[in-house]
Amino acid sequence: MLREPLLLPAAALASGILAAHFFYFRLPDLGPAACTAILCLAVVFAFPSARRMRLPLVCTTAVLAGIASQIIHRQDHTPRLNAGDAETVLLDGCVINPPVFSPQRAQFTLELAPQAAARISVMVNPVESLRTIGYGQRVEVAAKIRSPRNYQNPDAFDYAGYLAAQHIYWNGSVASPSDIRVLAGRCGSRVVAALYAVRTWALARLVQLYPDDPHTAALLQATLLGDTAGVERRWTSDFRVTGTYHALVISGLHVSVLAFTILALLRVFQFRRLPALAVATAVSWLYAFLCGFNSPVVRSAGGFTFFFIAAVFFRKTRILNVIAAVGIIYLALDPDQLFDPSFQLSFLSAAAIAAFAVPVMERVTEPLRASVKRFDQTGYDPLIEQRAAQWRVELRLVTRTLRTWTGLSEPAARFLVSKGALLGAFATEAVIVAACIQFGLALPMISYFHRLSVTGLSANVLIVPLLSAVIPLGFASILTGWLPLALLTRLLLNWAEWLAGWHVQFEPAWRMAALPLTITIAFAAS
Repeated sequence: MLREPLLLPAAALASGILAAHFFYFRLPDLGPAACTAILCLAVVFAFPSARRMRLPLVCTTAVLAGIASQIIHRQDHTPRLNAGDAETVLLDGCVINPPVFSPQRAQFTLELAPQAAARISVMVNPVESLRTIGYGQRVEVAAKIRSPRNYQNPDAFDYAGYLAAQHIYWNGSVASPSDIRVLAGRCGSRVVAALYAVRTWALARLVQLYPDDPHTAALLQATLLGDTAGVERRWTSDFRVTGTYHALVISGLHVSVLAFTILALLRVFQFRRLPALAVATAVSWLYAFLCGFNSPVVRSAGGFTFFFIAAVFFRKTRILNVIAAVGIIYLALDPDQLFDPSFQLSFLSAAAIAAFAVPVMERVTEPLRASVKRFDQTGYDPLIEQRAAQWRVELRLVTRTLRTWTGLSEPAARFLVSKGALLGAFATEAVIVAACIQFGLALPMISYFHRLSVTGLSANVLIVPLLSAVIPLGFASILTGWLPLALLTRLLLNWAEWLAGWHVQFEPAWRMAALPLTITIAFAAS
């Protein structure tokens, strides 16, 4: 546990939030316990002989901090409008999310008061008639207002809670753009307005690149920039069924791929490691803003920032420790995230990789990767780890066999064997990571979506690399406007769609019921 010192405090913080969610506390109730915990912490840190008590006291303090955070962020009263459902009212406010367009409709978010907004849908024909409205404009709309409602099916998606987490408490519908009037003055931030302008330009560029293919344009808008307004559900159903939807929509995977691409490009231009990491970190946060500060992207950008900080201080990054650090900051700022499925899936998948996949790869594939380093230098053999040295001997035998069978030269045979070993290590790691994520997410997938993909392992191994390649190629297409790049991007996206559709035929058509609590606890404990 000393290798991941933040793991237990993060768990303690989460347990405090969980306790305050199910039991009612008030801040004055915490006063005596908090004062006692702080005093004890000061004592144990002042005396080295009491260091064994530090971790229990830190965790106790974290539990109290979690309770306090949940109390502070607790919203006792939902904002109300002096209007009934389906009543047409005149609203004025600030556009905090510019319009996103789908066939015959546009949608934007209107902030009526601090922390209270309405989602406005407008029937538009043609779509261009509403493109004058953007972030930071004050508008007045005559809208028919309704409060969000959930379906009453057991275990149905909490749509109202999802909107409330974004401080959206009403849905409004407008008959035509003529019912929207732009008011004088500006609101919002100029910096955010500039970022939204870049995002709007990128979305428009994708439409220009695929003028006769709205299907590809809409999917790339969702994949690259998180704009899902133009995506029809039938286009993504195969990805959902096969458990590969996370690679299609904005997620932490996109930040990882983008950061890796930036680092690879900077390495070509011979940037030093720390400046390259600094640039990649800045690009990660810029991407988070362009995606509308999407939660998974923000969490991934935060994790990459900790990786950069560790590199600055010449520390080895431990994934579980980074996950715990991001979790502590995120939950302290917004404790309700603990109950958000996106938060749970993101952290569980990262934790599954750190706890299960990384140790397996260190034992299985890392020696294979190390064995081909300086493969032509036999004097390097005694300097590497024993398992890598064993692989090195075996690969040299393979090299000699290949030369005997094919007549290749020594350098050519050595090149093929070393690159083949790296390719084999990559494929093995892809299978290991996909299997660990499938295992780690099995319980929440059944709980939230009532399905468990049986083809998810092979689907993720094949589809995720394709969609990962779509990300840098798609952004390169947007920046350059080069048609061959756009065609290659579409080709990879089509292959990913075909593979998802091919896997669907092997998926059983069943829907899983909610799991009993005893089975849930037993599986989680295992």
